[in-house]
Amino acid sequence: MIHLLVSNKHIQCIKWDHENGKPFLSSFSYVPFKSKKLSQNPTDKELVNEINTTLQLQKKRFSFEGEQVYVTIPDDFCSSCVIYPDEEMSEADGWELSKWSLGQRSIQDSAASHEFFGRSFSGENKSTFSLKISSILTETIKISIQEMGGSPFWMGTESS
Repeated sequence: MIHLLVSNKHIQCIKWDHENGKPFLSSFSYVPFKSKKLSQNPTDKELVNEINTTLQLQKKRFSFEGEQVYVTIPDDFCSSCVIYPDEEMSEADGWELSKWSLGQRSIQDSAASHEFFGRSFSGENKSTFSLKISSILTETIKISIQEMGGSPFWMGTESS
């Protein structure tokens, strides 16, 4: 199992193996992005270029072949919201409201393709948490992992 941690300045890879049913850290790699000009809030294109270059360097350090890969990305790469739907609203209505809310926050990139993820919480404080992330970014990471022989198993944010 490999944990791939992507940031806006570097990529870390942590490889775990099992011995006698117990996990142990078998290797660790830290590779900073090459570009010194990467902005504080990089575009998808900037990130994709840096991630591809850095993953190729990671591949030289250890093998992804046949490994399940867990990916963590910074919360800054996503937009997120929590909404508290009215009592009359269904879970589906809450989900649509949260997606709409995220769309209103970033109208300038409405032409870009995004993926939405979320979770509803029931009970006394009924709420829906959702996040929006660039499909270009997620698909690039998935494809890069597959090209290196790994299997993208899970992707989430630092806070999840």
